[in-house]
Amino acid sequence: MLYRSYYLVALLIVIAALVIVIKYRDEFPKVSTDVRWLGYLLFINLAIAVFYVMIGRDSVEILKDPVRLACMIPIFLAASIIKVRPSKIFIGLATGLIGAFLMVAYQYLFGGGGRSGLWNNPIPFSEVALTAAIILTLGVSVLSGWSRWFVVVGAIAALFCAILSESRGTLVAVFPVVIGALIISIRSDFIRSFFVSFFRQKKLTMMGVLVAIVFSGLIFQASSGAISRFKQGVTHILVYQQDRTVPTSVGVRLELWYSTWISFKESPLIGIGSDRRLDYLQDLESREIVYLGGSSWSHNHSDYFDYLQRFGLIGLAFVMGLYGLLLMGFWRAATQKGSREQNLFGLGGGLSVISYATYSLTDVPLRNGVSLIFFIVVFSLLLSLSMRLDDDELT
Repeated sequence: MLYRSYYLVALLIVIAALVIVIKYRDEFPKVSTDVRWLGYLLFINLAIAVFYVMIGRDSVEILKDPVRLACMIPIFLAASIIKVRPSKIFIGLATGLIGAFLMVAYQYLFGGGGRSGLWNNPIPFSEVALTAAIILTLGVSVLSGWSRWFVVVGAIAALFCAILSESRGTLVAVFPVVIGALIISIRSDFIRSFFVSFFRQKKLTMMGVLVAIVFSGLIFQASSGAISRFKQGVTHILVYQQDRTVPTSVGVRLELWYSTWISFKESPLIGIGSDRRLDYLQDLESREIVYLGGSSWSHNHSDYFDYLQRFGLIGLAFVMGLYGLLLMGFWRAATQKGSREQNLFGLGGGLSVISYATYSLTDVPLRNGVSLIFFIVVFSLLLSLSMRLDDDELT
């Protein structure tokens, strides 16, 4: 029921965006070169998928993700035309994360479900939660009044979901996000001065202390599970070194990545295709070239390796181009001498891209339905916000 509602809301957003774009097609905003090339890339990705289907290389099923990603174009244009107020985005996102917090808390504390997202995936997944926490933290700095406190609660809820997911990817993603924040702060005079002034404000400092206290408490609460997951990963690596035929979660991932190297040598440019992939893996396992524990894996536990295996260097170039062009657009907005709004949303967007790109190393947020829809909608809105020139539209 939750998933259907989530997809329905996303579909309604896309339909509304298309209506706005068609109705106001003469009012398209002027965009930078990197954003324009992002649009070209999304269109080319869809065109290649259609071509593969037409020549019978893959089934119509492969069109699903390219079509979804292409929806970034109308959402971005519609948001730029009507100039959606950031406060509405922050409040809506905070509301969703608070709802997710209630589901995760019930499952973790009372439902006996253990690690949230393991069997009964609540919305959101860990990559969505961490990215939402980054964006909502930005909202705390630009909002005022009751909406600021509401977004504080939403940010804490997002952190709660990310921590209790016990995702090892979350621990990995935190470090490049922090490094990215430091680099952008060094390169942007405004962002650097913004952080300084932020901590000089007593109310905002109190909020920061509150978030830190709650965050520390959540870490303590989830520490046993997180430590257990970390130790489990180390154990799996040791087991894999001794005997790669023993199936473990880490070992199987390494085997899946090894299968990508094998398929890459066979078909480096266009890959082996999506339809052929499962049969290909089963063949490799039957010949004892890889060891997957006899399970059917729908993806390679890495967007980079997954796209490389299915679509070759063309697929890998798309993933890296998607993240690269998004990061370029947000970097420009964060570091150029523009408006306060551009700098702030450039910072939030850039850190969010770094978060998703890091998760893509060991998981497939670009293929996971919930994560991908969140990516499409939120990044389209952030791109639109980072291009604005009017500071008075922050609230």
